Amino acid sequence: MIRSAIRIGQSLKSETENYYQVHRNLGIGGNAISYLVVCTSGACRGLSFVAKILYNLSSAKRIERFNREANFLKTTAHPSIVRHHDSGEYHLESNNTTYPFIITNYMPDTLEKCIREDSIDFREKILFSCTLLNALIFLRDRNIIHRDIKPSNIFIDNHNAILGDFGLMKELSSDDPSQIEDDIKCLNDSITHGEDGYVAMPHFYRTPELVNFANRKDTLHIESDVFQLGLVLAEMFTGENPLVPGDIKSQVTLNKIGFIKDAGKHGGLVFNSIRAMLSLDYSKRPHPNDILDHFLQIYEDVTRQ
Repeated sequence: MIRSAIRIGQSLKSETENYYQVHRNLGIGGNAISYLVVCTSGACRGLSFVAKILYNLSSAKRIERFNREANFLKTTAHPSIVRHHDSGEYHLESNNTTYPFIITNYMPDTLEKCIREDSIDFREKILFSCTLLNALIFLRDRNIIHRDIKPSNIFIDNHNAILGDFGLMKELSSDDPSQIEDDIKCLNDSITHGEDGYVAMPHFYRTPELVNFANRKDTLHIESDVFQLGLVLAEMFTGENPLVPGDIKSQVTLNKIGFIKDAGKHGGLVFNSIRAMLSLDYSKRPHPNDILDHFLQIYEDVTRQ
């Protein structure tokens, strides 16, 4: 098994023939495991990165999803989306199996950690909201839905919040029936597969559209990401996620949105923006552009104080 075969200090050779020495384990999901690595050759020698290795090769569809994520990151240059740096394959002699990996930029802090430590002031929260909304606009313009927006998949780089982990991304123009069934299976697997990296999504960040899709009641809708980001922003601004926990097939029920901390006169606009994002009817949710207008208005006012 790749999880026990990768050792601290060993090196991964990429397709660009650069070497990345494994420094420590960063985390594991149901399909991939991430390591902090240090580049030991080439122009980036001495720089730290993240190596994400696909270890779950149980189906061609899982490998296809991983390759789709890698190709998307390769061709994407957006400041609020994690950056692809390199790719490669790791061959494990003991089982004669080859595992693909991607190398991305390393950011040690996640939004989850910042929320837990209560270390973000109000202005930073507004800035983080703006950068994430901009990422959503970028994805929406390309008809791509992320489906796994949660604080642990958002990385902090100074005043920017960077969206990562595109393992569940989907281009909505695709109507391949086999892909639809695979997508539904992937979501439903999170109900019973306790190690699955997506398990936190249905439990705390599921949306009405993802639930309907998992229950085969409706197709996916791009507005699902707006709802999911609304849950994240509610948690960031209030300290509490309003979603009642459940699995991916459970009806979405919301508690009241909590008090917006340290917002002063801007609390009402933040509250109303989040409430609109969390409309159970996807057709009533505002476009990310409109929400971004509201948060930029707040930011401009805050900086004048």
